[in-house]
Amino acid sequence: MADPDDLDARLRNVEREVEGLKTENKELRRDVSAARVLAAGADQDVSNMHAAFRAQTMVLNAMRETQLEHGKRIGGLDQRMGGLDQRMDGLDQRMGGLDQRMDGLDQRMDGLDQRMDGLDQRMDGLDQRMDGLDQRMDGLDQRMAGLESEMRTGFATMAAGMQQITTLLTTALDDGSFGLGRNRPGNT
Repeated sequence: MADPDDLDARLRNVEREVEGLKTENKELRRDVSAARVLAAGADQDVSNMHAAFRAQTMVLNAMRETQLEHGKRIGGLDQRMGGLDQRMDGLDQRMGGLDQRMDGLDQRMDGLDQRMDGLDQRMDGLDQRMDGLDQRMDGLDQRMAGLESEMRTGFATMAAGMQQITTLLTTALDDGSFGLGRNRPGNT
């Protein structure tokens, strides 16, 4: 059997070891408790991070949807801009055609201006000729007035002369100078 002193010493060693184990157990419990607190905090942090990631994922998905919508709208705008570019090209071509037509009209107007200038010159010439004709007509009017006056004077002189001739003939016939008067044989 074992020695009781030895047993006491062994018991004391065991008790010391038990005390050391109790102290170590307390420390381990404190460490486990602290680890649990840290694990709970880490779990809360991880949970918060998951929520933040979910929120960021939702934001990124919403942004992706918005980008897709914008992409479609930009694509539609691109098509519309292409259509507008084609329409603008068509308008440019039509404007070019209008410019050519305007140039043609300008040339025609220049030709008409030249013709009008020619007509103006001809009209000036006609005005001058008309002025000359007016002067000639004034001269003819004066000559006609002179001739009319001369003719009236001549007709008046002729009428007076014819009156004298008539009077002389009547007198000569009446006195028988011609042998045909009242005193002529057969006339009573």
